[in-house]
Amino acid sequence: MSAVKRKNFYTIFPRTENFHLVKDVGMVPYILHRFYGYQSTIATYKNTDSYPFLNTEVQGLKLDFIPQTYRSRNANVALYILKNFRKIDALQFYHFEIDQVDMLGLFIILKKIFFQKSFTCIKCDGSDRFTNTDLSTVKFKFFRKWVISKINLFTVETSCDFNIIKSLKDYQNINLQLMPNGFFDGGKTIDISPKKEKIILTVGRLGTAQKNTEFLLEAFAAFAKTDPEWQLYLVGSIEESFQPQIEKFYSKNPALKARVVFTGAITDREIIGEYYRKSAVFILTSRAEGSPLVVPEALSAGCFHLLSDRINLKDDIICNGRFGRSFSIQDKADLIAAFHSLNQIDFEILKFEIQNFAYDLFYWPKVVEIIDTHFKKSIHN
Repeated sequence: MSAVKRKNFYTIFPRTENFHLVKDVGMVPYILHRFYGYQSTIATYKNTDSYPFLNTEVQGLKLDFIPQTYRSRNANVALYILKNFRKIDALQFYHFEIDQVDMLGLFIILKKIFFQKSFTCIKCDGSDRFTNTDLSTVKFKFFRKWVISKINLFTVETSCDFNIIKSLKDYQNINLQLMPNGFFDGGKTIDISPKKEKIILTVGRLGTAQKNTEFLLEAFAAFAKTDPEWQLYLVGSIEESFQPQIEKFYSKNPALKARVVFTGAITDREIIGEYYRKSAVFILTSRAEGSPLVVPEALSAGCFHLLSDRINLKDDIICNGRFGRSFSIQDKADLIAAFHSLNQIDFEILKFEIQNFAYDLFYWPKVVEIIDTHFKKSIHN
């Protein structure tokens, strides 16, 4: 008997670096390979000398390096598609941009010319690229509208962005599906049986304008004056320009040196996982954010969430206050009140409910099933 042909799933993401392999860029094709039988490949420029996660975190996922023949990225990607389209069954791009539409249009036309079935999808990170793209004003609008109508699947990460996109006249007829960012446990359920500690944890690029770290520090300092037990851990790289603010914070609040801990950047995923597992609360004070990958990771470890009102994912997470709380970044007192409310929560009972919620809705092997389902529909039609 002849071997069953494996489905070739390609993601084109020219700026892939090693860290992308454990984010959605790498995890979607990897999970499709591991659990759904695809031969998954990321086509990218060679942006670093090595990709060690290929041998540790995403074994079986392949990289194919796009030759940088021309100065134009679009020209290089188009040439790559011309040379490889015959062996690609499913082609995925990230982010809704006209350039991505054009590349998928090239792929769709080539497949039609050679009477080959295909599947195309775009994983969209938010709604702003749709709201900022008026199809009535773009060049070659009839061609681009036709391509958009032929793309098999658009996925978006939050219900907030889903509703915004569906309300836009140009995009009401696209096949748009909700597909959140997820987490993966390596095939072994995350153990959260050890008792949670009174730690409020944040993970990210600290000190950037987006992350709004100064707001978090100010609110925690005010809260800590009347609560002697909770600690604040900040994990991640620190902007050089933010260092003076950290020094000023400790100078103003010397009693908090042992309770407010900056760990610096941590690349060991097991160490980061340990911080999630022992922390009772996860917080993001972002000024603007869609669907941060750290949120499902923290949920999987049973963390209660405090999320700013500028994070689109918040309503998909907090469940009317059961698993988290939202606060206004315009009102420090609102966050301070949220901190005080933590003392009314039994985290030892709630953490298992939160983890079950995470595995039901944000576990990568379940999340990417929607791609496999729509791939089968498009190929069999």
